[in-house]
Amino acid sequence: MELHVLCITLLITFAVRLRKQSERSNRKELSNVFFALAAFFALRGAYSIATTIAYFPLTGFWILHGAYLICAVYFMVFLFCFEYRDLTDESVSKRVRRILLIAPAVAAAALVVASAVGGFAFSITEKGEILKKEGYFLRQLLYYGGFALIFAYTVAASVLKGFPRGKRRRAKAFLTLYAIGILGFLIEDVFPFLHVLCAMVSVVMLLWAVRVFDNRTKEQVDFAMNLAMLDTLTGVKNKNAYNLFEEDLNAKILSETCPDFSLAIFDINNLKLINDERGHWMGDQLIIWGASIVSDFFRESQIFRVGGDEFVAIIQGTDYEHRNALLDEFKRTVLANASSGNPTIACGIATYDRGRDRDVKSVFRRADEEMYLNKESIKHLRKYTTRRAAAFSDSSVERIYENDEVD
Repeated sequence: MELHVLCITLLITFAVRLRKQSERSNRKELSNVFFALAAFFALRGAYSIATTIAYFPLTGFWILHGAYLICAVYFMVFLFCFEYRDLTDESVSKRVRRILLIAPAVAAAALVVASAVGGFAFSITEKGEILKKEGYFLRQLLYYGGFALIFAYTVAASVLKGFPRGKRRRAKAFLTLYAIGILGFLIEDVFPFLHVLCAMVSVVMLLWAVRVFDNRTKEQVDFAMNLAMLDTLTGVKNKNAYNLFEEDLNAKILSETCPDFSLAIFDINNLKLINDERGHWMGDQLIIWGASIVSDFFRESQIFRVGGDEFVAIIQGTDYEHRNALLDEFKRTVLANASSGNPTIACGIATYDRGRDRDVKSVFRRADEEMYLNKESIKHLRKYTTRRAAAFSDSSVERIYENDEVD
């Protein structure tokens, strides 16, 4: 009995915790599953206790039996609603949900009343023993029919091509859960004295479901986080990602575990002029080209777009070992573009100095200063004027963007 109470307590505890987090996806559906199963085992346990009472009224047996039968039906209904939403990312419509909640409960209540009055499906003795009648299969149909339908739906979801591959894998995981659950119900039905074991099996089954669900939630959160860290125009990481990366590097600098790195800043020259003269579509193509050029030169580095026309590269690994050669090659390309009237990118780089730098911002400031010096040298080589901006024909920038021409 103590174990039985423990199972019910665990179910209610998890249900309440999930209910408090009901705003997160379909945790509310899962909490309903826990509540229904807790109620079922509480009433089933109460029925078992009633059989040990010498003068327990027969009407009480019928009420308890009908109540836990209805709870078993609701458990299956809520389980279906949970799985449907988990596999389709859509809730069961209110009309269908209303039918699922009303029709099986009414059928279970009618079956119990018909059996109590006329012995239709089963009868209950004064000691609480259940005697099977000709219509007993209807009781079993209510008891196991819901599970059978959910099982069939899950089988279909695991094999039909209408469901994404990831969803089909999840449906197969649910099949394993349901197989365990059906085994528990069969044990409880054939050996009533083992209903505590049935409770334990069902609790394990649902805890597994929670773990599967939480893993899916984590996958969704990770996907959303990755999406939130990308710049939608260029495909490189955005300012949010840079801020997080900077915080991580600052923590490593503070703990004196930071690896060697250099920070390079890139700024596309005359973007505003291009936007004004050629339109924002052309300006966007220029930004995409700039991100592509920087990414091509620094393949092993983290690239971030931190402003409209500004990019930052955290140079580590192989790129760090060859940073000077890479930057020299990049500057030669920029100078060649300036000479031929093509778009240019100013750049500056600074290397982390353990004895000098207390945070990433100090490295950033030095790189920023060098970038502005480089920008001035490019302007002296070939100043962009309104006349030069007009010389940037649409086909010129499109050619650079599409073919990665930098000369």
